[in-house]
Amino acid sequence: MFNRLPPELVRQIIESAIPFNFDIYTYDDRQATLRAICLVSRRFAQIAQPILFEVVWIKSSNKLEVLFGLVEAKRWASTLREVFLEGVNPTIRTSNSLNGLARHGQGLRALVLHQPHDRALDLLPLQVLPSKHPPFL
Repeated sequence: MFNRLPPELVRQIIESAIPFNFDIYTYDDRQATLRAICLVSRRFAQIAQPILFEVVWIKSSNKLEVLFGLVEAKRWASTLREVFLEGVNPTIRTSNSLNGLARHGQGLRALVLHQPHDRALDLLPLQVLPSKHPPFL
């Protein structure tokens, strides 16, 4: 039945099953639903996997490295829309992963860094992000 539907329509059906906005209270449910949809069929997996990586919430440096490796290997960097980093330890590998996300994340529209006050994070890799400042009035 779903094999005859255009991919755009299947995507709309999948997106209607998940919360639209990022929310820390609904993120886990959103990701679990998308992972379950990926198991339905190959066609659903091809459509749902990029949606799975549109909004990513990283809570550790190791997960940031895994995310970057996966995004780079699958060439899904353009699917990233929002990345939330919480409590990521400042290391050289973390800086390299941030650098890679900044360089390859063409579709990235939000990068939120939440750091405790006692930790520093090297933001130098973020200089490669395009800056779009509204004109001053």
